[in-house]
Amino acid sequence: MGKCCSCCRGSNRVKSAEEAYQELLPLNQPRKCRDVLCILIFMAFWLGMIIVASIAFTDGNAFRLLYGKDFKGNICGHDSGVSSLDKVAYPRLTEDLLAARDRFGSLSGAIDNINKINFFGICVSSCPDAGDYLCSYDAQAEVNTRIAATGNTNTFNQEVSACKDRGYDDSRATCALIYDECWLFTLKTTSYLLRCLPLTESDSTSTSRCLDPTTVSADSSQCRVKETNTTTTTTGTAQQNVLFDQITSFVNTWANYFGDLTRTWYIILTVGLVGALVLSFVFAFLLRLFVKCIVWTIILSVFLACVLGTFLLYIKAGIISSSIVEDFNQQIGSSSSFTLPEASAEQNNNQDLFKWLSYLMTAVTLIVLIVIVSIRERVNIACTVIQEAGKALNAMPLLTLWPLHTVLWVTILFLYYIFVAATLYSMGDFKTDNTTSVLDEGAGSSNASDILDAVQRLEYKSAGMYLQLYHFFGLLWTNQVIQGVGMCVIAGAVVRWYWVRDKKEMAKRPIWEAYKTTLRYHFGSIIFGGLVIAIIQFIRAIMAYIDHKTRKIQAKNCLFKVIMKCIHCCLWCFEKIIKFVSRQAYIMIAMYGKSFCSSTMSAVKLILANLARVSVLNFLSFFIMILGKVMVTASAAVVAYFWLTLDKSFQESGSNALNSIWLPLAVTALAAFAIASSFFYVYDVAVDTIMLCFLKDEEIHKAHTNKAMFNHRLAKVVGMGRQGKGAAAEEDEEEVKDTAGKDATAGGNAVELM
Repeated sequence: MGKCCSCCRGSNRVKSAEEAYQELLPLNQPRKCRDVLCILIFMAFWLGMIIVASIAFTDGNAFRLLYGKDFKGNICGHDSGVSSLDKVAYPRLTEDLLAARDRFGSLSGAIDNINKINFFGICVSSCPDAGDYLCSYDAQAEVNTRIAATGNTNTFNQEVSACKDRGYDDSRATCALIYDECWLFTLKTTSYLLRCLPLTESDSTSTSRCLDPTTVSADSSQCRVKETNTTTTTTGTAQQNVLFDQITSFVNTWANYFGDLTRTWYIILTVGLVGALVLSFVFAFLLRLFVKCIVWTIILSVFLACVLGTFLLYIKAGIISSSIVEDFNQQIGSSSSFTLPEASAEQNNNQDLFKWLSYLMTAVTLIVLIVIVSIRERVNIACTVIQEAGKALNAMPLLTLWPLHTVLWVTILFLYYIFVAATLYSMGDFKTDNTTSVLDEGAGSSNASDILDAVQRLEYKSAGMYLQLYHFFGLLWTNQVIQGVGMCVIAGAVVRWYWVRDKKEMAKRPIWEAYKTTLRYHFGSIIFGGLVIAIIQFIRAIMAYIDHKTRKIQAKNCLFKVIMKCIHCCLWCFEKIIKFVSRQAYIMIAMYGKSFCSSTMSAVKLILANLARVSVLNFLSFFIMILGKVMVTASAAVVAYFWLTLDKSFQESGSNALNSIWLPLAVTALAAFAIASSFFYVYDVAVDTIMLCFLKDEEIHKAHTNKAMFNHRLAKVVGMGRQGKGAAAEEDEEEVKDTAGKDATAGGNAVELM
């Protein structure tokens, strides 16, 4: 009984100020699994994804979209009976093209609808040569039977030729199947993307004679003037081979591109990847030193541009006369002959308009001035936050490489999605008419349109469309979960850095600790946040599909078109808002370990209570991050350009001559932009994390004024730097040591920090 009373009394004990303070600190928060139901729903959804994939692999075959198929719908090289025949030849290619021309009205119409033409194909192990016969499978069996019956005295081509040479009536009586279903290749064919297509062959002959003197031969050393006549004989298909043109154009174009990239791979690697990463670190270092100078230069430049614009409008409106400007020039003794042009009659008529514009611009300039004066403290806070984010990345340099983990998982996800989606798309059924009977009926008439219609067509199952939608939503949701995990890990590492007074007491592997904590406790919350964003993206995708399908209606109905554009705009804005809120929620999850909804409410309340500060920081950080990406990308592009143009081996007569420098240059710039975007994404998340940590730190400090804030630099900016001078002095001393020696030892500490 005594113990029970004791416990009851203990539970009502008033907490001391120190205990209350310690309970408010993020690193002292008890962690436990949140939003567990979301994990179960996500697992069930992925079970459905696996079922969708199994259905696709059972009923579909992605190789249908890559490998050729024969007239029976068999996939060459994979289906039973043709597994050893990996190529497809088209014995009726010319007839198919003529039928397509009749079907679409013209050859140009057939070219525009090349994907709708079903070519009559037969699977082969090697492409036919000129003079070879190719037969349908039944005709091939008949030929082989006849060869065996005659004691193997004839070859395949000889046996078919013997049948064809007997004349129509005789052949129909004795070997009708061979006569109707065997075709002669008059041109040599070669394999392009596993399709045997006819080659256009050229043969050139040249004759030369000496003109001066005419008494010697053209090859003689005494010949001074020689005449050469060249005759070129070209053998090819009579009709334009659109299939050949499409494939060879694709192959040749990408072969040239790939060749240029293989010859310049080390430039892309050195400048686009390694160089871009080094430049990003350099920019971040300069940002730590000169961020206030950069920011205030930009702000004052905007204000001076407003003043200059107002001044010019005053002159245009006649409020300030040109004589005043000229007198001012004379008074300052300017050596330039700056004069303002006389106003034309049209400008005089528009003076009222310029007056109103000058008044409007005056108001804008005054507003800009008032805003600059009112936000100067917030600008200083934003600059300090950006500097502190740079210090956090300097303490954990491997954090900048963390996006590679995200990229790896996203790449695996997209490859899985593409392969399953292609297999789902191939789940169609081939509708087949009796091809043999059509050939029999059309023998001798060359009715190619009947033959073309007889070839199988792949009809997409309606169920496949719904499975595709399910699969597509899984892509969106899983992608957002991967992105959320990456964001939460970055925020978790920066949170650990901020809320430790003595940075020497940090965990040896803060990134790894943040990763473990995220997967162990916060995975359900991230799944919840990813689901919200995925639903919005899915709705946007459906609206984009509807927009595409209603283009003709929109062209006729302007109101409908405006409504569609407004819906797209609203959904885009809504997605951006949800992404911003989710990002702040992930930071609060990393900080306090609450559920997604609780963290979202905490983040929104904190942001609304400090809306001006957060707005200024987001505007400045967005602009600076864009500036960093542009600077890194432009610098890498310039270096690559000079490397490619000054290196003689890449010139026309060099050993690594390029078709064009623009593709390697573009790939280098894209690689540099990707690296810079990855780096400054981490920087941006670190900035947001430092800001929310600071706002929470300030909130705690207001309730416990005897405690020093965890970041004395930010405390000084907001006028709360008087408390905790000892801690501040220690931090100053540590920062001096950090500046002197950290950059030199960053590489050695990188592994330990991971």
